[in-house]
Amino acid sequence: TSQRARAVTGVLCAERSIITVCSLALLGGNLIGVEGATQLAAALSRNTSLCTLNLRSNAILDAGAVAMAHACKKNDTLLNLYLGANSIREEGAVAMAEALRANTRLQKLDLQGASIHAKGSRALADALTVSAAARCPGLCTWEIPPPGNIGGGLAELPPL
Repeated sequence: TSQRARAVTGVLCAERSIITVCSLALLGGNLIGVEGATQLAAALSRNTSLCTLNLRSNAILDAGAVAMAHACKKNDTLLNLYLGANSIREEGAVAMAEALRANTRLQKLDLQGASIHAKGSRALADALTVSAAARCPGLCTWEIPPPGNIGGGLAELPPL
């Protein structure tokens, strides 16, 4: 719920936190939705210690992915971002591609379970030529549904 996201946001925004948060791996499956993703994205854009953020299965949709993409453009400490199984489509994929171009530190972007078609896949593939993820072959994954079908098979990028 967005209540959980608000609590995590408070920790991420704390200027004088005793604990340096490096990994938020337990946020998957909490259904924080677009509102929660937007709150976390605002905190992520100011956070300087988080290395891994797992938001798999949280129903963040395209709007949440766009918010996360904007945050990734400003954050230079995040290395791993898991956004799979969030009903992300073209708009979210294109926004994440823009984030990959701007953020050369992000090493892993998981969009498995997304319904990304040609435009989003092309944008992601192009972005990987300049991102840190390109130096880690196979670490950026997403699904490309066959024509006329939502779901599809996993498409992995070949090593560069």
